[in-house]
Parts: sequence; structure tokens; C-alpha cells
Amino acid sequence: PPQDSCVSSLYNMNRLRGTTTNGVGKVRLTQHRTSRISRRDSDSSEGNRGPYAGRRKRRDAFDPTAALVEDDSQSLLLLTSNRGSRPFHTAVAVFLALSLLIAFSSETEILSVGSRHRKGGAKQALRHPARIAENWGERCVVNVHGIHHSGTGFVRDALYEGLGREETSKMSNTPKSQNEGQHAQTLYPSDLMRTREKSLCMTEEEVNNPLAWGKVLYCPPMVIANAPDNASKNILHEWSTYWDLKKPYLLQKSPTMDVHYLEMAIRSTGVSAFHVVVMRHPFAAHPYDWTPYYPDVVSYETTSLLFVWLDIWTHTLELLASEKVPKFGVVQYEAMVAPQQQTTSDISALVHEGCEIDEVLAKTQESRRLETREKDLDEIEARTQEKVVFHQGLCMKHRFCLRLMKDLKPIIEEFGYSWDVPLTFESRDSILFSYKKLPNEDLLMKMKVLVDHYKKMDWYPAA
Repeated sequence: PPQDSCVSSLYNMNRLRGTTTNGVGKVRLTQHRTSRISRRDSDSSEGNRGPYAGRRKRRDAFDPTAALVEDDSQSLLLLTSNRGSRPFHTAVAVFLALSLLIAFSSETEILSVGSRHRKGGAKQALRHPARIAENWGERCVVNVHGIHHSGTGFVRDALYEGLGREETSKMSNTPKSQNEGQHAQTLYPSDLMRTREKSLCMTEEEVNNPLAWGKVLYCPPMVIANAPDNASKNILHEWSTYWDLKKPYLLQKSPTMDVHYLEMAIRSTGVSAFHVVVMRHPFAAHPYDWTPYYPDVVSYETTSLLFVWLDIWTHTLELLASEKVPKFGVVQYEAMVAPQQQTTSDISALVHEGCEIDEVLAKTQESRRLETREKDLDEIEARTQEKVVFHQGLCMKHRFCLRLMKDLKPIIEEFGYSWDVPLTFESRDSILFSYKKLPNEDLLMKMKVLVDHYKKMDWYPAA
């Protein structure tokens, strides 16, 4: 190899040049001392893969005297002199490098989001760098949360109609068919990844106790760690790829209870967020059964489903009552599909008010009715009733589960549910709780007492 420092660097660049793997423009920083360039791979196993991958505490230090910037189709070498190099070479190299970098950056937005989760997470990189609207202050991210089978997809579509199609964008063309926000990002683990690796969200002791598996959906360690500053700022960069940013209301839904995590991540960007949390009958809503697709991924034990529902909702309502989530509304799926469908217009009006987007408020105040085919709803309800009867029957054969049903009866009746007739629902209000009507402290205390009492019991094996 040539001995001159500049020529040697160019020689090494040609040896190292290769194709990128993430499909997006990105920066790779490369150190060199004298005639050696040591390459840092941004896609290494300890790379930028979200808050749980590698738990890296700090970025490796790098020498700013040299950086190799690679794109899928071009490379740029930023050179400065090593000790003993001629000043003329240094000046020329720096001038050319800065000029090319400015021209390059005008065409390509360089993001540090080319990370991938481990097996089970979002495997697909972003399709292209996100183009963020200049004024995010005129937009509001509306998140729809809920346990699996709660009807989060139905509620998302209802909000799409209730908020107005002209003013609302829901995600489309995401890596997965359901167009869920959890699969359209690379910053936090999806529910499948958490179910496969339960230790991400709970202790080793809890991993072996199905009563604790509800934590997969709200994942306390993920909230405590939050997202690093760069990740929280990029959550909207990643999601915006799948929205129409000309519209003020940006809808995303995921069948998880990541209310606190997403509130912090979105708030850190300065963008408004509203959270719609969907409740459904305790034996109708439950974690997704992954075993038909992944035999090694067990998401729940049937006789613990009632306790898991209680644990998830106790945690979520306690969070909402703490006012750590400024704007939210809790709706019930059963109220959303009721014949009068007043809940759709009520929750839409609450979102309008909470998001504080005044210029479109007047246009969308009128009540909108979500057009659904009654035949489809009847078929869904028939399948749900069969499932509820099955799960409730198994619970009644389990000593502790049956006892929990009896202790929980006055609480679920406050929510309009009943054990006596499956799927019986008596709506109290179109919106169960909201930032205007916080969860009752007495109700929360009763729920917490039951959680603390039953989680200490030797639930297995069934008596």
C-alpha cells in the first residue's frame, strides 16, 4: 500500500467499500491511525437495536479526524491529516469533504435508525427515510390501546370515521398486515418479542408464573428505561413513513398497553398525543395465542386469564388516575358496537378537544355514524360468545379462579358486565373514564387489594 497518508486512506477506502444492508442512508464512522482504518459496523450485535438490545450505556468514542460516510450507491471519505501529514493535503481534503457532504445531505436524510430487533421483533427496515412535516404543532398522534381481542382495530376505524376521513390518516402499507404501530418501528420490542422473551418485562421468578404474564403488555422495565433521547425523537420519524402528514389527526393502534411508554416517547418530541384505551369483557379480551404459529411461544395459561385481565386493568387505571397521561379516554368495545353508536361521536369529540386542533374542530363536530354491516358484527359476537363460555367454564372449575370471579363480581358490574349471562352489557356512560373523569380511587383500591391477594396464592396446580 502507498505510504502517503492521504493516498493510503483512499487505498483503504477502496478495500473497505461494500454495500449497506438496511436500505436507508446512514453514517458509518471509521477511525484510522497512520495507515490503518478500523471499521465500526453500525449493524453489529451491540448496535442501535432499541432500548433492550445489548443495553448499551454509551456510544463508543470515535476519532473525529476521520469518518467514512456510506450510502447504498456512493461513498465519501472525510480526511484530515495524521501526524506528520502535509498541511496542504489536510486543507484540500477537508474542503472537498465538506462540500460533498453538504451536497449529499441535501438529497438524503441520514437517520440512525437502521437497527433490527432480535428474532421475533420488527425484522424489516424502513422503506425510506421519513419526511417529517415542518409544523408538527398542527398535528396530534391518536394512539389506540387494548388487550388482544379488545376490538382495537374496530375502534381505530370508528375514530377514522368519527374524526373525519378528510382530517385523519391511519397507518397503511406497514410491514405487517394489521398496520399496527408496534410493527412500524424499530425502537421498542413488539408484543410477540416480549412474549417470546418474557424476561424483557419481568423478573425470572415472574417468567415462571403465568399470573404475572400480563406485564408483557405494559412492560414496566421498558417504561423505566424509557427510550434514549435519540430513539424517542425518532419514533415519529419511523411512524410518519406510513401516514399522510397533510392531515392533522394521525392514528396508530397496537394491541398492547404501552400507554405510559408512548406518552413519554411522543411528548419528548413536542407533539400532542391522545390515548384511547379499549376495554372488553374479561373472558373475551386476552393475550394472543401464538402457539399455532410459534409452538415455543406461550402467551397465557387459560385459568389465569381472569387474573391477567385484572392485573392489566388495575395497572392501567392506576396510571391514568395519576395524571401522568394528560389526554386520554377509556371506551368499552361493547358500547362502541351498540346500535345507537353514540360512543363513536362522543369519543371523537373528546379527541378533538384534547388535541386542541381548533381549525378543524368546527368542521367535524357533527355526529358521524360508522357504517358497519350488522351481519359481520353478528358473526363476530357469535364466535366471541362461544369463547367466553369456554373460558368462563374452565375458570369455574378452578378453585382460585372461581373465588376470584366471586370477589370480582361487584367490580365488573360497575363496568356493566355480568357473570350470569355471557356478554351481557349494560352501558353506564358512553366513555367510561377520561382526563375529565378520572378513575375512582375507591374502585382502584378494591382492584389493587384483589391483585395483591391473589398473586400470592399457589394458583397451580388446580384443585
